[in-house]
Amino acid sequence: MVDFYVGYYQQQRAGESMHSPKNCLPGAGYEVLEAKRVMLNIPKFNKQIEVNHYVVQNETTKQFVIYWYDTHGRDFASEYEGKSDLDLGGV
Repeated sequence: MVDFYVGYYQQQRAGESMHSPKNCLPGAGYEVLEAKRVMLNIPKFNKQIEVNHYVVQNETTKQFVIYWYDTHGRDFASEYEGKSDLDLGGV
């Protein structure tokens, strides 16, 4: 089984926080078993992007999670980079 989730915000203002799985997964009762950054190949666009790769567990259920952010045409794994980009007005 594969679940797919896309969060979309038409507009986000400086000073507001991005919704981060880094915080909400543990808050929802998931234990983070593995967390690292890896490169994900996107053959259709002939590029690689850095993503967060997590393995989480809630009781007996393990899940593999990858996530990243895309804003102003930029892809990145870091919540801090996204906040910096937002605070600078989407450089």
